[in-house]
Amino acid sequence: MTVARIVKDKYVDLTGMGAKLYGARWNSPGSPVVYTSSCGALAALEYTAHVGGMIPRRLKLLWIDVPDTLGREEIAGVPSNPAQFRQYGDEWLARQKEPLLVVPSVLVPAQRNILINPQHPHAAVIRIQTEAPFVLDSRLLLQLL
Repeated sequence: MTVARIVKDKYVDLTGMGAKLYGARWNSPGSPVVYTSSCGALAALEYTAHVGGMIPRRLKLLWIDVPDTLGREEIAGVPSNPAQFRQYGDEWLARQKEPLLVVPSVLVPAQRNILINPQHPHAAVIRIQTEAPFVLDSRLLLQLL
C-alpha cells in the first residue's frame, strides 16, 4: 500500500518526532507516531485543518511505501469522547503488536488515516518512495476563514 503525507521540507523523515514532542489526536506527547493518509487529497485536507489560516511554505508531498504484509489494527468508528482518541492510540503503541493503526479521518469519516509506529521492529521496512514539492492552494485556507 502507498500512503501520503504532507510535511515542511525540513521534516522529510519517518521518525514521528513532531507527534512525540507535541502529541496529536491519537497519541500523547512523548510517543512518536507518523501520521499518513490513504491518498494525497486527504493528506492535503488533514494538513489544511492544522495550519491555522497561514499559508505554509516549502512543503513536500511524500509517497510512502508500506508493505502489504505488515500487520495492522483497524478502528471502525470514531470515538465519541475526544480523550478516547489518545487513550486508544497510547494503548496501541504500548502493546507493540502491530506497526500500523488504521483510523477513520475525523474530517472525512469514510476515508482512512494510517498511523505508523516508528519504534515497532517491523516498521523498519517502511520507506519514503518519492517526495515532491507541494503548494497548498490558498483557496482552501480562504474557505476556512
